[in-house]
Amino acid sequence: MLQLPSLEEKIKTDGGWDGAFDSFTKFVRQHVDEGGENGSNDYCAKMMEIRKMTKANCKPMNTFIHAKKEDVEAVCLNNKPISKNIYKSNVTFSVTICINNKRPPNSPCEYTANKVKGYIKIECDKKKPVRFVDLVPALVSVS
Repeated sequence: MLQLPSLEEKIKTDGGWDGAFDSFTKFVRQHVDEGGENGSNDYCAKMMEIRKMTKANCKPMNTFIHAKKEDVEAVCLNNKPISKNIYKSNVTFSVTICINNKRPPNSPCEYTANKVKGYIKIECDKKKPVRFVDLVPALVSVS
């Protein structure tokens, strides 16, 4: 019997795996990071490389949601769509937005990190997240 590697093993794989087993697995690989909440430029550079988003070209922008994948999946399970297949969380998430600094061709990817809290909008298919759509920043009360 063939046993497929776990998500953690797939992420650690240095070559041969492009993350395309299914849309949910790809979503988790690209957007969910339970442990990393420092939101630094180094964090972005490291995560973008580890998660295979710098191979051919530097991905222009990516968002990492700092939560358990089950908590992100709950957005699809516990909310009504706000439009066709698009769901908005009813709780805020800590998120790091990594934006590529335009660099000359063939130079290493370099990212600027922005750490924010907000409500996530995701596209769901069969009650599973498959695409990050948007982030609605949480309002900060001023006293």
